[in-house]
Amino acid sequence: MPGHDDLDLSRWLRSGEEVRWQGHPARAQVPWLPVVALVAGSLVAAGALAWTQPAGPGTTFFLSFLALIVLFNVGNAVTVVRRAYRSAELSRYVLTNYRAAVFEPTSRLVAETRADTSEFQATRSPLTRAGKINWGESDIEGPDLGPFARFLQMSSLRFAPREGGVLFAELANFDAAYNMAVAVRRDLGVATPRPVDPRVRGEPPVALGLLDSPVAGVLNVIALCVGSFTLACVAFLLGWTLLGPVRNFMPWPGAVLFVFIFPLFFWAIAISIGRTQRAGEALELSGTRMRRRQLNLSPGLPLPLNYLPRWAIGGAIAVFVGCWISGMLVFGSHDLPGQPSYDAATHAYTANDHGDQIPLSKSQYDSAVRAQDRLFLSVELAFMVVAVAAASDEVIRRSRSPYIHPSN
Repeated sequence: MPGHDDLDLSRWLRSGEEVRWQGHPARAQVPWLPVVALVAGSLVAAGALAWTQPAGPGTTFFLSFLALIVLFNVGNAVTVVRRAYRSAELSRYVLTNYRAAVFEPTSRLVAETRADTSEFQATRSPLTRAGKINWGESDIEGPDLGPFARFLQMSSLRFAPREGGVLFAELANFDAAYNMAVAVRRDLGVATPRPVDPRVRGEPPVALGLLDSPVAGVLNVIALCVGSFTLACVAFLLGWTLLGPVRNFMPWPGAVLFVFIFPLFFWAIAISIGRTQRAGEALELSGTRMRRRQLNLSPGLPLPLNYLPRWAIGGAIAVFVGCWISGMLVFGSHDLPGQPSYDAATHAYTANDHGDQIPLSKSQYDSAVRAQDRLFLSVELAFMVVAVAAASDEVIRRSRSPYIHPSN
């Protein structure tokens, strides 16, 4: 077959196994949105941190550390772009009458799985003949390179094929590959899902374990309702610190609202773990299987945000970054020298800086109270918007899953 003479499958094929289809990525598709967001976000974040960093002995070291982070992210983005343009040279796809696999041109096996896998998903562009086929998790595991390599995987942008998954990406003649997949799977006695619209975010849901249960559905609704109410309250109070009269919200109700961060974020983590558990499997809180599936579900992002519309994710990111900048501006303004307090007996205004009492005027005290509330409420709002986004994402997944609503 033209273009595949560099692929030797003689040692890989089993007795009675024959190749039904071969292909490779045919066009470059650069994920410009995450690439630009990574570079721009790194520059903005580093600039804000550098601006708020006070001059001191450790300033040079701190700025050097920021520069290394920016260089790492920029290099990561450049690697993704280069890999995208070289995608046709990096992968070879093979479908036999039993297996689907991804190879490198040197005949190195990257990933493989059974052709009758239940995780089969196909996506076809309605305007072109292009598309992709995701066969699901690979049956083979690559070498464990250690915790540092796993950290780089989790903190990096990824480009197909994903490690741990069998993905036929950027197929120019999608129909030929899909029709052969249907024929092979029919011979193996399994049905093949129809291609989905790529304009809808998220892969078609697969059957999960505990996360598909009615109890999980009830807990998610509770988390969404409580999180939305808390989010609205925190947003109102944060707006008050900018526009309303001075009032200390931290003792009450700001401190009470802060407590809700922990159970709601715990539920977001539970969703992420639950999506790695397939129906019939034991729940795994750590290990290779969970790490691989988390990388395939949310490459570079350990939060369950696979199904939310892009505008919703963009809004959540904008709010999170805005809250982070709001908190940094508090430190940059120097309006909060310490914990502000008022002594009714002496009518004295002070700020407690790790035991040192700093005298304040009434105007300085008011500025410190506003800054304190704005700092804590910014932190609350940042974490709360992510928790609400995760619960909303799970609502969408459950509404699409045929394993939860079989009548649909």
